[in-house]
Amino acid sequence: MAKRHGGESTDVLDKIDRYTFELADPTGKAEFAAFGRITKDFLRAFSENKHYEVILSAFLQQLFTDPVVVSEENYRQLENGLVERVNAILAEERAHDKERVLKGRKPVFDLAEDEEEEEEEGEPALTEEELRQQEAERLEKERLEEERMAAREEERRRNEEALRARARQVDAKAMEKVLQGATLLNPGSQKTKGGGKQQQQQQQTTPEELREMESQVAHIMKEKERLQTVLHTSEDELPARLEDAKKELEAVLSKLSTQGGAVGSAAKVPSMQPKQMNARLAELKQKLSKQTMDRNRLALQLKAQPHPLHEEILSVMQKRDEAEIKLSSA
Repeated sequence: MAKRHGGESTDVLDKIDRYTFELADPTGKAEFAAFGRITKDFLRAFSENKHYEVILSAFLQQLFTDPVVVSEENYRQLENGLVERVNAILAEERAHDKERVLKGRKPVFDLAEDEEEEEEEGEPALTEEELRQQEAERLEKERLEEERMAAREEERRRNEEALRARARQVDAKAMEKVLQGATLLNPGSQKTKGGGKQQQQQQQTTPEELREMESQVAHIMKEKERLQTVLHTSEDELPARLEDAKKELEAVLSKLSTQGGAVGSAAKVPSMQPKQMNARLAELKQKLSKQTMDRNRLALQLKAQPHPLHEEILSVMQKRDEAEIKLSSA
């Protein structure tokens, strides 16, 4: 492959490797292919060969001088040799990187990935028209998303309002039934004309009125207790509660029958002064008003928790309480 000049000494022959590349006179593609193969071998053995820089410089200089005669195969061989050498150097360096090895990263550098990244970076930039179109699409997506969220919020608000409206609905007939017997707390001050003894006689409380008021208070308190009992009884315990109420009713009726049904016409009222009777009546009115309000509240709560046994239990307990009142007034 090499053509030696005349008059060269024996020292030149001893350094044939160097002169093979530095003094060669290539005449065609075959010689350049030989250059590529030998260069590739020297690139692989870079650490063991002291002539690497000289060989590579001579080869590259020859390429720059007349690159037309270099074959594609020669270029590929040189490229592969350089890539392999670079990968070997990087692999050697990364093998000593303890942190990278501990993280499980591969100590190999792949030039193909870098080439793909460079190709991606080298994509042509978008025109102003394309940028404006992308911005318009982004704004349109944001607007549609805001409208969707607003529609969901409006639907949620309507659903909550409908639930509140249904919760406020009350059966008028049931409310009327519950409020029966309610007493006006502040009936107002309807003053009668006149004074003296006539006014005193009109304001004086009779024993019959006092007994009637006490009876109303007793009945409303019993009804309140019945509602509380049913409200605090779970659905599983309702059948047992019904049986207990029936047994209690039978026991009270049995006591009444042993007394021969002798029941007093009215409870006895201890003798009181007129002022004491008036004060007692006012106290009973206030108590009746408060107990009525509590009874109505409990009745509404029970209505919100319907159950087939509620009415039956309340009916049996009411009969029991009425019998107890008769028994106590006997």
